[in-house]
Amino acid sequence: MVFNYQVKKRSGEVQVYQEGKISHSILRAQQNINKEDKALADKIGKLVAEELKPQFEREKILGTDEIGDVVERVLIDQQLYDIARAFIIARERQRQEAKAEKGLGVIDDIGLPYSSIVVMKNKYLQKGETPKGCFKRVAKAVAKA
Repeated sequence: MVFNYQVKKRSGEVQVYQEGKISHSILRAQQNINKEDKALADKIGKLVAEELKPQFEREKILGTDEIGDVVERVLIDQQLYDIARAFIIARERQRQEAKAEKGLGVIDDIGLPYSSIVVMKNKYLQKGETPKGCFKRVAKAVAKA
């Protein structure tokens, strides 16, 4: 099912809604508990999309947290408690990492793990530089050498 709706990410960026991202998040939660089932993840993704449709009709732009709440509710309604628990834990971990990254004052423009951002900030990044900018700077220096 394809909607022409938008999602506001935690970073403030607005993206087009993609049902596949929800299915992928559910699949990752399943992998965390060693119960991988792509068909079930796709089924839950479709149920979530159906439940989100009225909200998108009203608001046009939803936040990732609102969508995550719907995913949790659908998982619990389907009595998939172990997957719901893994999904909730993963969401909380993402929330904490985003909060910590924001506290670092570094914009992660290439999707590095939190620990890598800390190391880069402490050892390699110049003031106001992003990890991508650092890699470009180093690549240019290596190319000249």
